[in-house]
Amino acid sequence: MTAPEPPAESITQVRTACSYCGVGCGIVLDVATGPDGRRTVRKAAGDKAHPANGGRLCTKGATSARTARRAGAAVECPGARGPR
Repeated sequence: MTAPEPPAESITQVRTACSYCGVGCGIVLDVATGPDGRRTVRKAAGDKAHPANGGRLCTKGATSARTARRAGAAVECPGARGPR
């Protein structure tokens, strides 16, 4: 007998502005909704229709999906740092 396949995630694209600096570059986030209803940012890309960046992102903007995925970790253990 084979195990049942997990339900597929639903992917939605969300157009927003990057929050790293004052330029406000356009960014498109691929947001996945899991079977439990939790939403997770899967990918970040530049918004080609945005006048500030024309689809290009700097390193900080390009890694914003990774930062968004880790945002919950900062809330769970704020200020947790090992000894210096």
